[in-house]
Amino acid sequence: MRDNPILQVDPVLDRSDGIYLRVNGCVHPVISGGQAVRSFNEGWRATHLFSGFSPMLLLVLRHESGDSTTWYLDHRLHMVSNTISGLTPALSAALRHRAVPIVAGLFEQVATRCKPVLTDLHIAFLALPEGTRRDILALVHERLVETPTPYGVGDLANDSLSIVNSEGRPVFLQQRHLIDGFSVDWQERLARSFRDRQLTWPSPADGAAIVTQGALAFDDFHFAFRFADLRNDFVFFIVVADHSSRVAGIWIPSAGVMIGDDRTDFGLTTVVGAGIASFAWNHLCQKAGLIVPYLDRSKDGMVSIMRGIPGMHIGHQLWNELSGLDRLINHQPDPVPRVIVVSADAGTEAYGAVDEIFPLLRGHVERNVRNWNELSDYLYARNLVPCRVTSEFVSDRLRQRILALAGRDARVPIEVRTAPGPKIVFGLRVENRTFSDLGGFVDRFIDHLETHHPGTTLVFDGHNASTIDSGKPIESHGESLARRSPMDVEREIVARARLRASHQGMRSATITIADTIGYSMADGLATLATCDGFVSIWGASLAKYRWICNLPGYIISNAANLARPAVHIYSDERYMDRPTQIRFIDAALVTDEPHAEQLVAVSSDPGLYNFSVDIPATLRDISSFLNGLRVGASSP
Repeated sequence: MRDNPILQVDPVLDRSDGIYLRVNGCVHPVISGGQAVRSFNEGWRATHLFSGFSPMLLLVLRHESGDSTTWYLDHRLHMVSNTISGLTPALSAALRHRAVPIVAGLFEQVATRCKPVLTDLHIAFLALPEGTRRDILALVHERLVETPTPYGVGDLANDSLSIVNSEGRPVFLQQRHLIDGFSVDWQERLARSFRDRQLTWPSPADGAAIVTQGALAFDDFHFAFRFADLRNDFVFFIVVADHSSRVAGIWIPSAGVMIGDDRTDFGLTTVVGAGIASFAWNHLCQKAGLIVPYLDRSKDGMVSIMRGIPGMHIGHQLWNELSGLDRLINHQPDPVPRVIVVSADAGTEAYGAVDEIFPLLRGHVERNVRNWNELSDYLYARNLVPCRVTSEFVSDRLRQRILALAGRDARVPIEVRTAPGPKIVFGLRVENRTFSDLGGFVDRFIDHLETHHPGTTLVFDGHNASTIDSGKPIESHGESLARRSPMDVEREIVARARLRASHQGMRSATITIADTIGYSMADGLATLATCDGFVSIWGASLAKYRWICNLPGYIISNAANLARPAVHIYSDERYMDRPTQIRFIDAALVTDEPHAEQLVAVSSDPGLYNFSVDIPATLRDISSFLNGLRVGASSP
């Protein structure tokens, strides 16, 4: 770092009678607890002295292990605390008073200036330990961070919304130009950006196409693309979120507004807009030192992000990310898109390596970003513009790619490979939105199959194992909150089913039990693909049965979920190619149980309530469905 008068490097003088600091040419002893500090603890040394909050000084100490801490020194150079929470109310107020303009100035430069510049004061502040900056932002957050006011583009009249640019003159936003921006499908805009190696958006002021300076990558899901309108001298951001990666709105920090498309996505505008300011303030206080030079450099093209831990989800990875790449590659194979797989070392490529699913991508996939917190550093250092290429349609073409990859050297249970009769999958769900007594329903289902569909092989399916660690499951949403492993619960249900089918070992079973619990995704898919149909609780496992294997099936869920349009994503032609037959349980047979215990209680959403069903009527309905598939010979 160049000489910076606000951040003194190696400020300590060690003397026989204690530790002294050089401050503006003078030497003073450091006092703690009324006594001169004679030495630091073993392994610690003072690396910097920050005077930007004078008369309070911040002494940064780093340990040889890499840890750091900050001593807050008062005007007498007395160490009063190593945390902000330990300061007296008076000192806390004084620190806040000095910190507000520094943090506000940093935000103003990065969020509102067309060509941001970091002053010595900002550079010095950004050299403080990350935890210290986070604590200081928390101290000033209430005073500085304001939630933008949301506006729907359809409600705006021309010239009704103006902003004051950095030159102090008003700039009027035009409704027609705002609508023009929203009118181009975001994923289509991204496809063009991969082709052209740059992303553009029309200026809200005059409609001229503006090339993005880059994107703030808050995580692997939320991005804010920065556009500097040099002619009109203001900055706006296109904020993108959602599993399908949609435009949440146009954020103009200098005006404190978030403009969304109230014709389609205004709900997303209000949800994301409520948190965008906090997202940005936190990110800029941590990363502005990387962001400012990144914004000033030419970009090395677009890169599509595949989500990592903890956001990876087997349904959304297939439905959104892989389907998006499938569409992009099919429609525009040249140039080959770049892809970053976040947390690849944790086995986040659930369906196999993305460049094996799409061989065209070989040499264009990067897997050295360990988590979403590292993602922004990686992107900024390499001048990349991140996005998530997505779709909401699983093509037969993608389905066959995944099945072909899964079929290589696949391990299919011998009971399934040699089964002479029909093979039916039972899709387990144990976390929530499941039977209050799942084991009890399985018992009755096995008894029913034995009577009405003898000779059936019942294949229980649940969690698959990670592609990296065969002993570790691919976790479901919120699994870290579980009281015990969902996979263990699934295995107990299968063990109970085997005993039920064999009548506690008293006589030979007429129903064969098999399972794929803990199998790799490839082995599991290869097994499922040999089956005739399924009975399943609604959830992400239907991505396997429907979007990939396209099996006919009977779906059970709670009444609240059955009433939602999204329940049809695994059966509607808008979302998948050539869907086979499906039947949903009649909601009249279902009783939601809001107070039933859940293994993973992630939300109070009624759509996640556990439930019970009218078992005799449900089993008759399942038999009717299976008979239509010619499974078994008799009818109930």
